[in-house]
Amino acid sequence: MTMEKPIISCDPGKLSVHPLTKAMPEWGAEDERFLALVEDIRARGVDQPLLIDGEERIVDGRHRWRAALQVRLPEVACKVIDDAEIASAILHSLIQRRHFTKSALAYLAYPLLEEAHEEAVQRKLNSLKNSNKSSSSMESTTTKTVEEFARSFGFGRDLFYQARELHEKFKKDPRLKYEYEAIILNGELGLGTFLASLVDSIATAVPRKPRFLSERFVLVESAFETLTKRFAYWEEFDTDQRSELAPMIRRTVAKMPVDLRKEFQKAIREVAKESKAAAAAQNPA
Repeated sequence: MTMEKPIISCDPGKLSVHPLTKAMPEWGAEDERFLALVEDIRARGVDQPLLIDGEERIVDGRHRWRAALQVRLPEVACKVIDDAEIASAILHSLIQRRHFTKSALAYLAYPLLEEAHEEAVQRKLNSLKNSNKSSSSMESTTTKTVEEFARSFGFGRDLFYQARELHEKFKKDPRLKYEYEAIILNGELGLGTFLASLVDSIATAVPRKPRFLSERFVLVESAFETLTKRFAYWEEFDTDQRSELAPMIRRTVAKMPVDLRKEFQKAIREVAKESKAAAAAQNPA
């Protein structure tokens, strides 16, 4: 049985950030979420222990630590974890960040997956050895690949390999990471769309920026994608609810630029024509 690690008190001024944690995004000093955290810790202190390693490096709880420094707390609650748990702890903390898209999470998680997988395998081996299981039993329970391990966190095969490909591209050309990483982390583009656009731009003979590099283009594209995902809700509305939304729809259309409104009108006519043709093909006279 694994002994629960005791909670100890640490001087926040003596703590530092673990190298693996440094790769994770963090809130800026003026971010509303961080400012709210600062005020909460000013009022109540740090009520959830920071996870640190044996060298007093923070594995989880970097925002709480920064807030504690800002309000000048003399000590914070910490829990020391084993070196064989560090990557796993960071990975589990990352997965809980619901504000990231699945693509952003896969991108951030990929560098941790192999090490976390090795930690999990070693823990399983140690557990089986302690329980005197046979070597064949140990082998059968520790053969899960990194890809299968990633799937247990909700990252399918496509996302796993897309994340790997993107990291390889960024490693070969750090300029790409500097310019485009924020697009992935902000959820403006999925990994597949990003990679496809990047390949398309590299393949063309005329030097140009990928089409998604316009921030305004990305935002508009993202808005349309979000709207499309919400259409399913419309099917659930009753007549009265749809009537309540009708004025909003009209106001939105009225605010559209004239040429954009024409594009919608054109698209509606074309879709109606295609639907009529499809219905005729299914029900010939």
